[in-house]
Amino acid sequence: MRLYLTTLKNKPFSFLFASILFSNLANSIANISLIWLAYNKFNTPLIIAGVLGALQLPSLIIGPFLGGLLDKFQKTNLMIFANVVNALVFIFLIFNNLNTNNNVIIFILLLVVSGSMKPLLMGGDSMVIQDIFPNSEERIPANALTTMSFDLTYIFGSMLSGVVIALGYGFKVYTLVGCLYLLVVGCLFVVKKIGRAHV
Repeated sequence: MRLYLTTLKNKPFSFLFASILFSNLANSIANISLIWLAYNKFNTPLIIAGVLGALQLPSLIIGPFLGGLLDKFQKTNLMIFANVVNALVFIFLIFNNLNTNNNVIIFILLLVVSGSMKPLLMGGDSMVIQDIFPNSEERIPANALTTMSFDLTYIFGSMLSGVVIALGYGFKVYTLVGCLYLLVVGCLFVVKKIGRAHV
C-alpha cells in the first residue's frame, strides 16, 4: 500500500492517473449513453449497429497506423488531441438533436474519428508512464494502479448505467461526458507542463 501511495505522490503521475480515471469514467458513461441514444432516438438495429461499429471498428482498422504516431510526435499532445475529439462528439450532441440525415451522418463520422483515437490513448498512457518512471521497478506499481483503475471503472460503469438512465440521454449526460473529457485534457496539460523527461 505504501508503494502505491509513494507512486501517487509523483506529481506528473498523479495527474496522468487522474486523467486515466476521468477518461475511463467518461468512456463508461459514453458507451452507455450512445447505445441508449441510438435505441431511444432511432429504435432500429441498423443505427444501433452503426453506433457500436463506429465506436469499435476504427481502432482495429486505423489503430496500427495511428499508434505509430506516438513514436514520432509528443505523446501528451496526441493524447490531448484524442480527448478533444472525444469531447467534440458530445459537444455536437449538446447542440444537435440529430433530426436530419445529414446530422446523423456527421454524428457517425465524429464517432468513427473518436473511435480511431483509442490506440493513441491506450498506448500513450503506458508510454508516458515509462517516461515518468524510467526505472522498471518504479513502473510496476504505476502500471498496477492503472490496471486497477481500468477494472474499477468497468465495475463502476455498470452502476453508472442507472445514473445515465435516470438523467436521460440528453443534455445533462452529454454535458457530463464532454466535461469529463475536457477534465482529462486539463490533466494532460499539467502532465505536459510539469512532467520530467519527454512526455
